[in-house]
Amino acid sequence: MSADQVFTLHDVYDHTHASDGVSRYRAYLAQNARRFRYGGEKRTTDPTEFAAAAFVIASPPIMSPPYVGTHPRVLHATPHWDDDRRCAMHLELAIPLAEAIANQLPRHFAGWMRDPSSGHFYVPEDNDEPWACARLAIRIPLPGDLLPEPVYTHDGVADVDTAKRAIRAICTHANSIHTHLITKLDAPNEDDDFPQSHAYGSAR
Repeated sequence: MSADQVFTLHDVYDHTHASDGVSRYRAYLAQNARRFRYGGEKRTTDPTEFAAAAFVIASPPIMSPPYVGTHPRVLHATPHWDDDRRCAMHLELAIPLAEAIANQLPRHFAGWMRDPSSGHFYVPEDNDEPWACARLAIRIPLPGDLLPEPVYTHDGVADVDTAKRAIRAICTHANSIHTHLITKLDAPNEDDDFPQSHAYGSAR
């Protein structure tokens, strides 16, 4: 998975930094086994519920550094269930202000800040100046037909290989839909005539 994609899986780091010599993520699955129990004591046999739990465990704040990495523009990524128990991946992306909006703001407004080490976007923390930032919210239904059947070990822990396959199916599906969007957002805009502070800032 390349740098212009929404999700990246850190398989090498997961193996090389594992205390058991196999997988860091496997240890987190054991510590969070209860997340695979939906509405009762029995472990879920539903592929979507299994995949959603696997994704949550592999992501911050539970797992840090995470197994599932995100593009710097991703502010939030988590499964979302509706009232009919349909699950979608909910994403929030940092985007530039639309020109029609930016042109209505004074030029001294600040915009998104970027962490100098990770490149991740974040809103200014100080209140010493006005700022305006735009987010794009996206929901992608999970591809139920592409998800593996749940598998558990003899002691009731989600099988790490199955959990990783479920996560990969989610990430591959999301990346196939939104890579072009990330590429477009990251492309320099030579026709952008509104102040750079309306779009991005730098960490102070």
